[in-house]
Amino acid sequence: MPQSVRFLVAGCCLALLLPAAARAGGVPVYDVDVDDALQRLRVTVCFGGEPPRMLHAEDERASRYLLGTRANGLFSGRLRPLPSGAGTTMPVRPDDRGCVRYDVDLSRDSDGGFGALFLRRGGAVVLSPHAFLWYPADAGEVEVRFRLPAGFEVSTPWQPIGGGARAPAYRTGARPPSWDARIAIGALSSHAIALPGGRLDVALLPGSPPADPDMLLRWLRRSGEALVSAHGRLPSARVQVLVVPLGSGREPVPWGEVQRGGGDAVHLYIDQRRSEQAFLDDWVLVHELSHLLHPPMRGSGRWLYEGLASYYQNVLRARAGLLDEATAWTKLHAGFRRGMAQTKRGRTLAEAARNMPWTREYMRVYWSGAAIALLADLELRRTSGGMQSLDTVLGDLARCCLPADRKWTDREVVDKLDSLSQTEVFGRLYRRWLDSDRFPDLTAAYRTLGLEAPSDKDIRFVGGAAERESKRAIMAGGGSTDPR
Repeated sequence: MPQSVRFLVAGCCLALLLPAAARAGGVPVYDVDVDDALQRLRVTVCFGGEPPRMLHAEDERASRYLLGTRANGLFSGRLRPLPSGAGTTMPVRPDDRGCVRYDVDLSRDSDGGFGALFLRRGGAVVLSPHAFLWYPADAGEVEVRFRLPAGFEVSTPWQPIGGGARAPAYRTGARPPSWDARIAIGALSSHAIALPGGRLDVALLPGSPPADPDMLLRWLRRSGEALVSAHGRLPSARVQVLVVPLGSGREPVPWGEVQRGGGDAVHLYIDQRRSEQAFLDDWVLVHELSHLLHPPMRGSGRWLYEGLASYYQNVLRARAGLLDEATAWTKLHAGFRRGMAQTKRGRTLAEAARNMPWTREYMRVYWSGAAIALLADLELRRTSGGMQSLDTVLGDLARCCLPADRKWTDREVVDKLDSLSQTEVFGRLYRRWLDSDRFPDLTAAYRTLGLEAPSDKDIRFVGGAAERESKRAIMAGGGSTDPR
């Protein structure tokens, strides 16, 4: 069937649905028609009330891909181009049903990098919603309905609300539209990994050479089980996991990230040529999954959220059998030494965290935070006689406050952790080290754990039964004996 006829048929069906769409619970409803060459998205948005005269984009790059609003008449094919310099504002002319139509061009080159608004991978594309959702002012939750060609699937972090395989529908939820996400459309391979408390919804994109799905699913399951060992369940009932094969890279996962727009999601850009053992030995996935243990935080909290993930990337892998205990402690020690080496006198940890994207003090910020996590873990275990730990308090945080639909400050998280643990452990560490220009002092912690450090990369295990139990309790998870 010629492409023009396919769009005509799709448009006829869409026209029958538009009146209902405009009344759907008062939220804007976006119908997104996907062409089978993944060259264009045709978007129709209808409103529950008075239609706006302007729509806006959350990312100024979106205008690069906007062909323009469609003229009145569903099948005219004419496009009204945006005025020069339109930026993030689209002037629109609603039709007599109060709906607006516009086209998004996916035929041009991507804007580059892992932060691109869209990335083409073989028979699929990875898109930011900011590339194709233009919103009315003060938009909150919206409904998005896709029309897919045969053989296509879609992966989103949003809440599915039905519609079937060829026309899946979603609600985007209460999180701000400005929070970014990624949508994959095309010849995907979809899988669900059930874990206590929820599931990982995995979308594996095509690659050259093709990835081994069974191998990757084993790796994803083992890493998900590592996360669950923190406090017995997934912190989110549903986690979108996008796996994007690159066919190259200096390590198995050259790039990984967590995004919270519309739901919790982990994106993995991988070198699918690597062996299964190389993936199991890699730290990136468990690090990214560990970010799900805390609410989204503002940039000033980098020391806390990256510190927790850096600490747990080793602890959780040891619990899951992906590392032995000695190797996990050695990796933690090596990270602490990298953080010490990058700590400059005259710059506080708070300043380093705020300015990290520009000063690139990643090691100082990540590993200072990891050191504070270790100090908090030990202090909770000591003062509670083993009844509390960093695991138990983060579990309480998950039960009370996750998933979260707003960004927290680091101070809010610290205060909540103290409230949940009925201690001042986190607040004391916050006050002691955030305004310090020194790396957190681990001397007493190493003594408690029976660790001696002859070099930056080497560590010796000393002491007796109490020290061995202190180390074992952290790496084994669950309860702990009092290390005093």
